[in-house]
Amino acid sequence: MPIIPHDKANHFIYGAIIFCVGYLCSFLWFPEPLWASMVLVALFGFGKEAADHWSNLKSMKAGVTPTHGVEFMDVVATIGGGVSAAFPLFLSTYVP
Repeated sequence: MPIIPHDKANHFIYGAIIFCVGYLCSFLWFPEPLWASMVLVALFGFGKEAADHWSNLKSMKAGVTPTHGVEFMDVVATIGGGVSAAFPLFLSTYVP
């Protein structure tokens, strides 16, 4: 059985949680809450990595070793968590 790195597992779980909270809240404002919630998950995934990159740049300017890893696969793991939470809703909504 493959072992998922701790960081990627956290991103996956947070992606699923962000999707669920976004889905529950988006009924008030969006006609398609499933897609709006997936966009929210993607924004959070990219935003987290952008914030980590910005933090690393600030650390390097101050002469300190950067503390955050910035990886595209973290974004993929976050979106994957959102997709896993969205899949049952997608099937029940769009598949006859």
